[in-house]
Amino acid sequence: MFSLIKQIVAPVKLGNLIQRNFSIAKQEQLFQNFNQKDILNPHLVNSVLERNIQKRTERSQKGLFHGKQPKTGLQTCFSEKKSIRWWKVNVHEKYLWSDILQKKIRIQMSSKTLRTIDKYGGFDNYVLLTKPKNMDSLYGEYLRKLMMFKLKDPSFKIPYIQKSTPVKHEVQRRRKVFLKRPIVWYPKEIRNTDLTQLRMKLPHNMSRKELEDFKVMEDLNEHPERITMDHPIVKREYEKQMQELKALEPERQKIMERLERYRSKKTLEKIKEVCKQGLDEWENVQNVK
Repeated sequence: MFSLIKQIVAPVKLGNLIQRNFSIAKQEQLFQNFNQKDILNPHLVNSVLERNIQKRTERSQKGLFHGKQPKTGLQTCFSEKKSIRWWKVNVHEKYLWSDILQKKIRIQMSSKTLRTIDKYGGFDNYVLLTKPKNMDSLYGEYLRKLMMFKLKDPSFKIPYIQKSTPVKHEVQRRRKVFLKRPIVWYPKEIRNTDLTQLRMKLPHNMSRKELEDFKVMEDLNEHPERITMDHPIVKREYEKQMQELKALEPERQKIMERLERYRSKKTLEKIKEVCKQGLDEWENVQNVK
């Protein structure tokens, strides 16, 4: 009977071990085929750092816990009644200096990692020398990849390390208020519609296509000789501007009608001259088209 139980239980234990080893080895495999361009791409790096690893918390993968995970158990009171409780990891938020990357990095780490950093003789040694099985962190593998590229090529520049600086809620709130503020005047017909296309976007809010177009526009600004009407991006931007001018044409006509009523006033003569300049510019644009 006991031998039959062994035959039934053994495959289950082996299956659990295989799943656990695969989950640990997966962290190293995710960053294995990354190039220098890929490791600097924030969209690719964040897509890897946000992945869920089996039997691992998200917090442990975004920090350095050295394999420590929260555990459950039973606690007994004076009446010997048992209840389930959690034992959480002793986590500290530290700012550590990297001699290889020449940057200060904010990391959440356990007390175990702090002891092992002292044992290895520094933060860089800990990241480079610890095994992926013991480190057990996606963020640690990301830092290791950056350090390896930097050691191979000292001219490799790292403008920003992901998750290295905290985002303040006050800054986000001010940014939202700033985006809601009406910076540009719009006519009444367009004010309550979706105007996200007309607002400026920061690089981290842009899509991949928008970033590629942004890089092309920077190259055109550096080399104005390449700017021609046959260029697809220049042609697209020109069509957008023409559509905006056509949308504002009825408002311009209303303003001109008001000005004709008050021709006798001297104060509006200067405004009329400015409007004439606008008309000349409009005619020139139509002639170019």
